[in-house]
Amino acid sequence: MQIKKFSNVKVLDRDSRCSFVTEIDFNIEKRTPVNFCFLLLFYKGETVYEVIKYDGSHGKCHVHKYFEKKNSKGENCLPSQINNKSLIAFKKDLLENWEDYVRRYRKKWKV
Repeated sequence: MQIKKFSNVKVLDRDSRCSFVTEIDFNIEKRTPVNFCFLLLFYKGETVYEVIKYDGSHGKCHVHKYFEKKNSKGENCLPSQINNKSLIAFKKDLLENWEDYVRRYRKKWKV
């Protein structure tokens, strides 16, 4: 199995200092993702805060909502299988809702 890693950082807003980090391990032969991590980061001064993270590190998709709990261990989410459809859904969620997630994080943790 030939795996290729794709990584990207997208600045969502320079004023609020937020970025969206993408890492995907992709099976080249089957043309499918085998693992991934989508992470919304918020920067204040020299400190970086993880706001929300979708990943498949345990073979199934799960989400860590750090705007709710600092030490979120992750909860299963739907779709649960790591595939192109699930990655599109999670990316869409982060890109459409990042401002709300950051606002909730800042309010909850007084940052």
